[in-house]
Amino acid sequence: MASRKHTRILWLGFNEVKEEIKFLPLKDRYLEGEFTAMFEPFPFPSSDPEPLLEVPFKARMNDTEGKPREYSLDQALSWGYGLDSESSLSFPAYYVDGEGQQTLFCLKVVFNTEKVEPDHYCKQAIRRLLADANFYGHHLRDVAGTLVPRHYGVWRAKTGEWGGTVLCSVTEWGGVTWDKVAAKKRDTTMVKCVRRVSGHASAHSFVSNI
Repeated sequence: MASRKHTRILWLGFNEVKEEIKFLPLKDRYLEGEFTAMFEPFPFPSSDPEPLLEVPFKARMNDTEGKPREYSLDQALSWGYGLDSESSLSFPAYYVDGEGQQTLFCLKVVFNTEKVEPDHYCKQAIRRLLADANFYGHHLRDVAGTLVPRHYGVWRAKTGEWGGTVLCSVTEWGGVTWDKVAAKKRDTTMVKCVRRVSGHASAHSFVSNI
């Protein structure tokens, strides 16, 4: 594979509606001027400067009791004014290279960010998404890819009436969810590592549930 570099344009293809959306790196008070320094370059060949991530699956989001639920894309698009939560939506997504090999990613997405009132509790999900990215960039890069997934930054797109202003955090796919691991394999090396990371994160006031 050719050498990798930081992508400046990212496309997300929502297969359910045949929609492809252009995303640019987010610049805000957390990330201004630090994007390439804070996050990992995508594992894409340099010959693909505008990669496309396919998003063919339903979204997942924790409900008011903290249990994960699935939502269709139509339901997800009402996040922020119809579908209300302090949690962002999670989507699996994949990239296909020129040889047909797939790489899976995890997306955390919030739609309609410009419609969320400052005092609305949906605003917490936006703050947490940014705080999570900020913490990765400043405290977890040394263990990215081993103890925690690699973080590829926060991206923004203005989609008009479709989904408003959309924020999307992209990380390496980590496999199964923590609740499934903890429920069945309490004494494995994986669980011990996660507990160590959790303790380290707590010391830095890391926001872990977004």
